[in-house]
Order: sequence, then structure tokens, then C-alpha cells
Amino acid sequence: MSKRRALKEFKQVIKSSGLKYTPQREKIFRVILSTKGHFEIEQLVHKIRSKNIDVSRATV
Repeated sequence: MSKRRALKEFKQVIKSSGLKYTPQREKIFRVILSTKGHFEIEQLVHKIRSKNIDVSRATV
């Protein structure tokens, strides 16, 4: 699946769940898409923050 299609499907899932599609959610999802293999939440938080994306751990 292409990243573009994955992002489109992610957006549909978020909206159909009654949640807002926010720039923070999109940025987090883009980082997840660029991550190879399994990861722990702390690794993801570190990677997101290293890209100067301002989100809380609770958001992730």
C-alpha cells in the first residue's frame, strides 16, 4: 500500500470514529509510516520529538 493511500485510509478511520483529523495526528501517522519494523511507544515519542513535532506523550 502506498503512503498516500495509507494516509487517506487513516483519515477515513479517524473521521468515521468520530474523532477530529488534526495536523498532530497526521504527523504522528507519517512518522509511524516511515518507521520500519516493530517499535515501542517511547521510541516513537523520541522519534517524533527529534523531528521537532510538538505533541505530548498522551497524544501519541
